[in-house]
Amino acid sequence: MKRLLFTFGSLLFSFISVFGQSSEFDAGGFDAMRIENEIKLAVPNEIVDSVWKYLTTRYDNNNLFLKEFDPGFSTKAAEDFFIDQYYDNEEMELLKRQFGVRHRSRYVLTDSTDRKNGRQLLQVKINDIGDNELNRAEYKYPIKYYGTPSTPIEGHPLFRKIHQDHRAALAARLKEYGINALSLFPTIKIEQLRRRVYISLNSAPFATMTLDGVTASFAGKSAHYTELELELNEINYTLGDSTTRAKMEAINESIKGDLLATFPSIKQDQTPKYNKGFEALGLQDFSSRPIFGLQEDYLSIGLIFILVLSTFFFDRLDKKAWQAGSEAQF
Repeated sequence: MKRLLFTFGSLLFSFISVFGQSSEFDAGGFDAMRIENEIKLAVPNEIVDSVWKYLTTRYDNNNLFLKEFDPGFSTKAAEDFFIDQYYDNEEMELLKRQFGVRHRSRYVLTDSTDRKNGRQLLQVKINDIGDNELNRAEYKYPIKYYGTPSTPIEGHPLFRKIHQDHRAALAARLKEYGINALSLFPTIKIEQLRRRVYISLNSAPFATMTLDGVTASFAGKSAHYTELELELNEINYTLGDSTTRAKMEAINESIKGDLLATFPSIKQDQTPKYNKGFEALGLQDFSSRPIFGLQEDYLSIGLIFILVLSTFFFDRLDKKAWQAGSEAQF
């Protein structure tokens, strides 16, 4: 399998220039579509430690086989903890369409000074955007805390922590895909201990390999599973033309082939984490949702009072966990 990787070495030459310095806004910033290309692999729990050992050995800089593609490749390992609160409605539209709306919180365990440590973000994931089943659209929105809500929209479980300048854009974007934003309420929470190998080309991001220990929970129930994601850097992939994307995908497919040849029990499964969590929890619907699960287009005075009062206590608890820098995007 290792020798097969040589066949892709020439693919890199024509697109190295794409991986120069880039920022979050190079691919459009907030409320702009980014294209996420990701191979999702289901990993049996009994081989998790062996897989991680293999990744850190196979992708160690002192003996990095990716240098056969280009000597500019390098890697580093890190460990993160993610908390994703997902949203859906009574009809479970997002689940059925394999979409995702989630409030993500991130902690960098290996470096508390990392600029991304403690950051929060709302992400919208859209499935089935073309012929490539590995591609999903992603939109991002900034989080901001405003304290005790004073209007119905500020008390809404989805909108209450979205930066007020981006609430209308978020609602319009969801409407574009046939989703009524006001119908959404918190559903499954997914926590992930993420062990990662970051792959760079000439010091610029190229891809990540993420071994996720996933715990899904809802209404007092929890379930655990493990997943390995091979994701191309979304900014460079989004900015690239069709030729560039094909070359990047070829490298990722080779990495996948190497892993599957080494661990035959690993299987590719492109099902989103949200759907996997729903299945692992053995859920039929979200009838056990909290009182915040409201789907009316408007709220009665009584319900507004309940929202305001309850949200006040939640905000008081949440604020203790975050620093002022949380409003910055990933």
